[in-house]
Amino acid sequence: MSGVAFFASQPGSHAAAEFDALLQRIENPKASVTAAAAADPAASASSEASTPDPAPSAAAGQNPMRMVRETRGRVRRAETAVLAAQAGLDEYSVHVTTSKRNTVMTLTRGERTLLQSTPGKFGFKKAARGGYEPAYRCALAVVAKMEREMKKGHPVWWRLNLSGFGSGRDAIAAVVEGPVGTKVRERLTRLTDRTPIKIGGDRGKKERRL
Repeated sequence: MSGVAFFASQPGSHAAAEFDALLQRIENPKASVTAAAAADPAASASSEASTPDPAPSAAAGQNPMRMVRETRGRVRRAETAVLAAQAGLDEYSVHVTTSKRNTVMTLTRGERTLLQSTPGKFGFKKAARGGYEPAYRCALAVVAKMEREMKKGHPVWWRLNLSGFGSGRDAIAAVVEGPVGTKVRERLTRLTDRTPIKIGGDRGKKERRL
């Protein structure tokens, strides 16, 4: 059974049916109006006699294909939420905070922290924590933890949140795209860059020198 069919079969869920109706109205609006009139001619005649001409809709100028894409996205997000609610589990998230001096990778499940991997746990001290090798070791630890969760029978669907510019970005990308991340690569649902960008404002602090 496909994902959309499974989602449409759930009690109280009408997102898939609404999507099909919207797609049909966009592709052939005249046919949908004719079918509605044929289904109930009395109601159609009374509504035409009593209802004035409606005002032009605000969505009339929207791109039909954009409306289809947005509706498909809502259906997929609702389907994922239904499956997660049925399993009683929250989605996993990997938060990567990286800079020139250090890299911190945190694996969470909902609001619970499962693992926090830092270069200091692998013996890297001071300026050595900002290199590529420490970040790669942290990424390996996070992927290994997710694989252990999968072995326990948990459906691991995870998001990747990046913050900052440093070697941690390249390290987590190399691990996920390489042979080590084969099992978790297909379960990545979203990639978000949360790096704060300062526009205007006061002059920043003097850069720290080592």
